[in-house]
Amino acid sequence: MRGAFWVGLGAAAALVVAVAACKKASDGPAPSATPAPVPSPRVQKSGLSVRSEIGALDPDAAKKAVEAAMPSIRECVARPRRKMPYFGGDVETVLRIDASGKVAWAHFQRSDLGDVEAERCVLDALARQAWPKPEDADAGEARQSLELRASEDERPPTAWGESDLGDAGAKLVAALESCRAQSGTAGLRATFYVDPRGAVMTVGVATEDEKGLAAVDCAVKAVRAQTYPTPGSYPAKVSVGVGR
Repeated sequence: MRGAFWVGLGAAAALVVAVAACKKASDGPAPSATPAPVPSPRVQKSGLSVRSEIGALDPDAAKKAVEAAMPSIRECVARPRRKMPYFGGDVETVLRIDASGKVAWAHFQRSDLGDVEAERCVLDALARQAWPKPEDADAGEARQSLELRASEDERPPTAWGESDLGDAGAKLVAALESCRAQSGTAGLRATFYVDPRGAVMTVGVATEDEKGLAAVDCAVKAVRAQTYPTPGSYPAKVSVGVGR
């Protein structure tokens, strides 16, 4: 986001009023008036300090923060994987770093993990780290993409689309749109696993911006409130999004 500022320059005007006295014609013409000199305006130099809203973060220091968080992040994903060996996905996190180097807020702009508890665990792991202070700004932004995929030896869940959800798909879209509108976020996407009985196993949520943090619990409830068809003998995984 770019900051904008305007500097107004004031102009000074000099007004000269000449007064002529009445004289008789015999006195001859009145002497010509010599205009008074107009002093040049004085220009005073003043210091201008510009501080932008979003500043740069030292890339090496930010990289160290992510590396320090990785052991905890791996454990975040390992917990649900003990019951669901196929659990995993790709994520992109967005963290707002305040002027002191602390995380003000964080969210997933993209995630197909499908487990809100694991997602919150990942964000907490990142938030606990020492982040660099933003340069000449009130805040900085750190974006990180992570591949947290299951082993290739594991059979992946059945890939579902919105049409595989049957009548529940349209109901879910309407419910998610309500969650999105209430929070004011530009978009959100829910990813979840459905077991062979048609029951929801776990749900994860990604949001377009930080406003969507208020919509996460609403989206999870919306997913769990629906009745889904059975995917067969093996779990399915599906993502449904609304907004941008």
